Amino acid sequence: MPRIPSNPSVPAHGPLFGAALIDDEFYTVYEGEPIFLCHFPSPQEAASVDTHDVYANFLTPTYISHGVPYVPFIPKCSPWYGELLGLFGSYTWQSVPIVELKPGKWAFDPAHVLKWYELEGKLQCVAQALLGGVPIRPKGFRPFGLPHRIGYMAEHSSEKAARHAVLKSRDGFLPLIAQISLFIFLHKIVENFDPVDWRAKVQSDARVSAAWWDQLERSAAGDMSLPRIGGVLDLRLHHGDDPLEKTPFDDIFAAAISFSLPMPLYIRWGRIIGNKSQIPNPPLLSAMGLIPDLAEQMYLRTIPGSVQFSPWASSIKEHPNPGSGHVSPWVALHDLVKEMTFRSLRDDKPFCSTPDAPADEPEPEPAPGPAKPFPPVEKYSGQRSGETMTSFLARRAGAREKAMASENEQQKQRREQREANASTGAVPGKTGARVYVWELRDGHYIRTAAGRDKYEDVWESYSESQRIYDWNTNEWDVCGAFGTNEDEQDLRPYTVIDFDNEEDDALHTPH
Repeated sequence: MPRIPSNPSVPAHGPLFGAALIDDEFYTVYEGEPIFLCHFPSPQEAASVDTHDVYANFLTPTYISHGVPYVPFIPKCSPWYGELLGLFGSYTWQSVPIVELKPGKWAFDPAHVLKWYELEGKLQCVAQALLGGVPIRPKGFRPFGLPHRIGYMAEHSSEKAARHAVLKSRDGFLPLIAQISLFIFLHKIVENFDPVDWRAKVQSDARVSAAWWDQLERSAAGDMSLPRIGGVLDLRLHHGDDPLEKTPFDDIFAAAISFSLPMPLYIRWGRIIGNKSQIPNPPLLSAMGLIPDLAEQMYLRTIPGSVQFSPWASSIKEHPNPGSGHVSPWVALHDLVKEMTFRSLRDDKPFCSTPDAPADEPEPEPAPGPAKPFPPVEKYSGQRSGETMTSFLARRAGAREKAMASENEQQKQRREQREANASTGAVPGKTGARVYVWELRDGHYIRTAAGRDKYEDVWESYSESQRIYDWNTNEWDVCGAFGTNEDEQDLRPYTVIDFDNEEDDALHTPH
């Protein structure tokens, strides 16, 4: 099996399931992605998404917040298909219908605004109706800002700004879809053990028809077989943390693993003493055997590389339906997951740096030893010596946020113009934005200038989801690790969602 050179125990292809040791902290990895694991971000580099984040990350895993536990349920690929959500799938930069309402004021075609607003309202009503009946709700739960706040109903000072706002608003439906996905998932868990007609109640409370509901369940919001972006479940205790605030995570994401959701999860235990994590009693995750035991901890420490990984296997013992009525669905779930166990493959297939490779695998495993040193960075690339790709992108995000906080009206207009230009997806011209490609060298990503004569080739080689634009520096970052290489699978533009109301944008209501 191919391995990542600087981390020889990590397979080059996923999904990964097992235990990991990173910077002397232990993790359990479920449906993990090799590149993400080998360049594991800090809480600052993959900050939890807040409901008012200016730079909301809806593309890659972030640290899971108790306020927005639904973010990991955002679909990994484009959800704009089907009878309901397919409404958003037909819009591209060129096809978005923009009209000039009055001199100097541009807006999304009111006929289309009406359709979006109607669907937004129904989705919001369904989310509220579902939330009212879920068996658990994490402390401090907060719904995300509604999509219309991003600007698809607003007037804008230019046609480009209006187009940009519409496409940004479409991304604003993702957390709303994720909320519905989480709630449907929780209701389906209850349904497994205590059949109740929760669908009829939701339809009644939300005032939607049975046919409309069926369309919703067939969409990305209701289809639990679709891959999700996942997240980092940080179960370390920091000063002032209340362990009880972590327990809803235990219920939700232990259930996600139990029911085999295709959702990457990275459970961060921190420094484990013996068989005890910093969280006193995560009952479900503990019962499932997901905490690396002492033997696994010792084994991981023998593996070379900056990231040590040990693959696991799972086994499920058939468990009869506990019945309904007097049995709580969540008690039943606790009983069920105790029958699902995981074990390390360290004894069956111990990691070996120089295995006897079969004849059809000419590449032997690298010899044990320390990870290769960080290569020199390119001059004038903006990357600092020894700076990882995730650290670089986090630093740039912070610079954008700082610049936006202090910008004047002229700077704001320039930012909006740059964002609008970038959203077209056009290849940068001779005097346009600079393009940098992240190349893997000795297991580390190095930022390299693409060269203006190569921009068209870069745009052909990398999909839209693999390109990130920074309006503050007027630069593009391109990397295969950012997303899929198949445009038809991920049509979402990488755009920044700004929930701050624009002073010069008046809200108009469809009639």
